Amino acid sequence: MTYAAWAGSSAALTAVISVIRFEESLNTVKAMGLCMAISGIVLLNFSSNGA
Repeated sequence: MTYAAWAGSSAALTAVISVIRFEESLNTVKAMGLCMAISGIVLLNFSSNGA
């Protein structure tokens, strides 16, 4: 569980930094993918038994 959360959050953070720092384009599909990844991590962390 911890590894999945760490890997997902680092991938999402890398994508956000690339949009901000390197001015990479952010279209609707990319934004939805980031939101789903972040939502999945949050839901895993709030689940009662971890997965």
